[in-house]
Amino acid sequence: MDLATIIGIVSGFTLIVAAIILGGGALAFINIPAMMITVGGTVAATLVSFPLQTILQTFKVVRNTIFFSLPTYDIVIKDIFHFNEIYLKEGAQKLENEIDKVNYPFFIKALELIVMGTKVEKINQVLQAEINNFTERHRIGQNIMVTMGTFSPAFGMIGTLIGLIQMLRQLDDPSKIGSGMAVALITTFYGALLANLLFLPMATKLKERSKQEKNLCTLIKDGIISIGNREGKRFVEDNMITFLSHAERDKLMQ
Repeated sequence: MDLATIIGIVSGFTLIVAAIILGGGALAFINIPAMMITVGGTVAATLVSFPLQTILQTFKVVRNTIFFSLPTYDIVIKDIFHFNEIYLKEGAQKLENEIDKVNYPFFIKALELIVMGTKVEKINQVLQAEINNFTERHRIGQNIMVTMGTFSPAFGMIGTLIGLIQMLRQLDDPSKIGSGMAVALITTFYGALLANLLFLPMATKLKERSKQEKNLCTLIKDGIISIGNREGKRFVEDNMITFLSHAERDKLMQ
């Protein structure tokens, strides 16, 4: 689970709600029509912009980004060293028994290709295609989050215009102008809040997560290819540690 995302979203909304409550008049910030315009309009415009299946797939990507943690480089590299040693000494059959110890799907798929005796060129082709596919899924997810972050303030402004029009119709009653203006501005508040605390940060998170996962899978791919080529322990180590910082290299080699 990505605690940073959970903590960021929860703490952000909590601080804003706390500030509203401390400022008094918290109920004034709850307006169902304003929510309908901002949230409903954003969702509707997103559905117009992207196919439904793509949007649903993006929500799965976002869910995995929050609730699934990637293995660290040092753990993966240690596993590659271990699997390489087994493959060199005992062959593919023994390596097959080790697959159950891995819990990262891309790593499992890569090991299965080795066990099946797939040629190294084909392994490289299959794994690179897998990397390209999830990178594209993440890119589409980023686009959808950015799009929702763009639409939500726009629909907040539309809601404000609707509220102002309704307020101007009541100018003959000055006592209603203040409350009418407050209601008109709520939709802008909702739109800015959703864009800057949810949609745009999630787009940034997806971009960063995509880069991290791409680097990790490239490491795995290179390691599996080294295993498939039956390269020596020293060569595999030299190839793998290029993905680590100097401090991480020293720690791994201890």
